[in-house]
Amino acid sequence: MKKKIAVLLIAVSLLSSFSQTVYACGEPAETDESITEISPRYTNISRFTVSLTRSGSISCRVQTTAYDYSLTVDLQQNIDGSWEDVDTWEEDGSLTGSFSTTASLERGQKYRVRAYLRVYDDNGSLIETATKYSATV
Repeated sequence: MKKKIAVLLIAVSLLSSFSQTVYACGEPAETDESITEISPRYTNISRFTVSLTRSGSISCRVQTTAYDYSLTVDLQQNIDGSWEDVDTWEEDGSLTGSFSTTASLERGQKYRVRAYLRVYDDNGSLIETATKYSATV
């Protein structure tokens, strides 16, 4: 009898350990502070950052493992709910580089920067790409 009770208690405890209570929660707030960016692990890109300030200062930093790169930087404005390019810059480099400029931003409008990075091997073949966005200002 004690053996049957012990087996029953073990079975119940095993079954209860498999079930988990899950509760639904609402959407996270759409603020920059609540969004945690998960960055992919690139093979040939060591560093890639982009930023935009309210004063219109645009900055990008690039570092590749050993190759040449091409960077396209687009200033985008939110017009009627969609992002449209309002200005574009391009820069080529090797290994490490930075890009910075200042753009005129209209008060009351939403802007962001999209940076598109292409990395080329020694033969000039495209081997990796990455796109990053700045915070919205």
